[in-house]
Amino acid sequence: KNLVCNYCNHLISKIFHIQYYSASINRENLQRLKKKLFLLSICWLKLHVHNIANR
Repeated sequence: KNLVCNYCNHLISKIFHIQYYSASINRENLQRLKKKLFLLSICWLKLHVHNIANR
């Protein structure tokens, strides 16, 4: 369960990192990467909430 928490934090920090350095990345690739991270974070956050609810 800690792993999920850490993974959520990791995803969030990665998203912020991408936003900060977006100027150096091709805009199209940036959008694709952001979308992937966003979908992945939703997936993990759902799992995270599910785990908390089942404690």
